[in-house]
Amino acid sequence: AFCSSTGGWLPLLCTMNCTVASEQFRGLLGLSLDEYNAAAAAAPIGSEGVVVLPFFNGERIPNLPNGRASLNGLSAANFKAGNIARASMEAAIFGMRIGLEAFRKLGFKARELRIIGGGAKSPLWRSIAANVLGLPVRAPAGDEAAAMGAAIQALWCLNKAAGRPSAIQELCAEHVALEGRAQAEPDAASVKAYEAAYADYGRYLAALGPLYS
Repeated sequence: AFCSSTGGWLPLLCTMNCTVASEQFRGLLGLSLDEYNAAAAAAPIGSEGVVVLPFFNGERIPNLPNGRASLNGLSAANFKAGNIARASMEAAIFGMRIGLEAFRKLGFKARELRIIGGGAKSPLWRSIAANVLGLPVRAPAGDEAAAMGAAIQALWCLNKAAGRPSAIQELCAEHVALEGRAQAEPDAASVKAYEAAYADYGRYLAALGPLYS
């Protein structure tokens, strides 16, 4: 966790890979970003049983610092570029779900997911996140969300020093705008399909994770 300027704490979970797997496979397949996204979008939820464990750099979520990446569940029928592409994207969000579940065990409640970075611009990334995590997804307007967060923390300190204390929630509401088109809602059928895909991911993780302990 990071110390907040308000005197509290900013809880933090870090992934070591996120889009690393998708970029590695995209390079291997020789596809442009648009081609890769199109191939992934054409594949079904769960990638026909193809499962990526995306631990190219080890991993923190789950805690596998010596972990290695693997491509699992392959058959002659499902060995397709689109399935590999989609599985790499699904794996990144499955890792985020592991982190979200850890937060929930600590008593945190999530109502909405704010997504930033390159993936925020992708309708497919937003859809996968909404349905794997079961939360509405929103993207802030602008490209420097981390800098905006730091500026809001600084403004809170400035207002307090000037004798005009304000709630951090009020400052966020005043200064953070959302990109109206960059959003996604969970869909009941897709959420159910992703539950099965996440269970498959969990089985491969349970089987292979101990190899890197």
